[in-house]
Amino acid sequence: MTARLAFSATNVFQRNYHSKKKIVINRGGTRSSKTHSISQILANWLATGWVREHQHIPVGKATVVRKSGSSLKGTAMYTFKKAISTMMVNGQPLTNYIKEHKTDRTFTYMGRSIVFIGADQEQKLRGNECDILYCNEANELSYLKEFFQLNVRCKYVSFIDFNPSDPYTWINEDLEQKRMVTKGDVEVIHSTYIDNLEHLTEEQISEIEYLEESAPDLWAVYGLGEYGLVEGLIFPTIHIIDEMPTELRRRGYGQDLGYSIDPTTILNCGTIGNNLYVDEIFYQRGLLKDDILDKYRDHYISKTRRINSDYGNRMIDEIGNEGYNIHQAIKMPIIEGISILKQYKIHVTARSAGLIKEQKLYKYKVNKSGDIVTNAKGHPVPIDKWNHGWDALRYYGEYHLKSIVKRRGARAGSV
Repeated sequence: MTARLAFSATNVFQRNYHSKKKIVINRGGTRSSKTHSISQILANWLATGWVREHQHIPVGKATVVRKSGSSLKGTAMYTFKKAISTMMVNGQPLTNYIKEHKTDRTFTYMGRSIVFIGADQEQKLRGNECDILYCNEANELSYLKEFFQLNVRCKYVSFIDFNPSDPYTWINEDLEQKRMVTKGDVEVIHSTYIDNLEHLTEEQISEIEYLEESAPDLWAVYGLGEYGLVEGLIFPTIHIIDEMPTELRRRGYGQDLGYSIDPTTILNCGTIGNNLYVDEIFYQRGLLKDDILDKYRDHYISKTRRINSDYGNRMIDEIGNEGYNIHQAIKMPIIEGISILKQYKIHVTARSAGLIKEQKLYKYKVNKSGDIVTNAKGHPVPIDKWNHGWDALRYYGEYHLKSIVKRRGARAGSV
């Protein structure tokens, strides 16, 4: 059967489809459609055998790689499945033709297959051969141990995408600055939210453009898609883990209630010594009380374990009336709550997509010179944006960890 594929695409898809280089780098800002467009490239190949305008691969394998295998379901696989759900083949949804093998994270059709693997799955990564390679959030990968090994075993084309938050990444130094010049087989496709305006809401556009005045360094990276160092991150380092340990102490939940624009999120938290472990249970916008209670039941939120939620929210009482052990957070200065968390080494599960994304954005105010702005007490001033998951974690810490930190003698407000 000759497939006739119909779908809506941005110019980012078109530029990838018409590219002719071995390595195609998609460097861009947030919401620029780069990940969705590469997913459409793969879906188009799976349905038709055409990966690019000049490149027909009738039988073969594509490999999609992300740093953590456990994060694939909520990131690269989610975007791919969303892409194929909106694509039509000969008047029928593409999903009617593609077979998904959930255990192997593989999609197949007519002798072609797409497999999703994590770079932390060494047995699958080692010796992986493919015709097409796609590295999602490629700056999370190492060059020699991961990308080089994957790319050298890829026959035809390697697509990568990332937000350029570090000018010293191997993508810039080894590919853009060196290989593009010496070998000439690298193409950079730069994109921003402007390339995807028709698929964004006014609220999404406003949120991105707010960065231009409020956080110029974030605007350069996530608005303009240019290389830049993000100054003043509040939690510059977190450690990604696959699963929560079983022997945790001080178990509890932290929650931040959102509305139509802001997400509601709840975190499962606990400690082992000086290590704080966090697992994002859900992170979703537009949830009303009944929706939240449904989420509680779906995720087996304990009715006995304490939930510390944002203060001054009437919904807390309504949720408590359903039998949940929910309490308003302790009211204290935000910087004091942040300083409590900073006494711990923070470990976050790979599936905690909302919290991980916010970690790259949640920052202190900085002036035009890049210096952190302080208040009258000499404390740095956090920007009240991109902090919903971190507020939830702070509410947990302010109750469960404050006395521990105080006994250790940590100075309130230390950052």
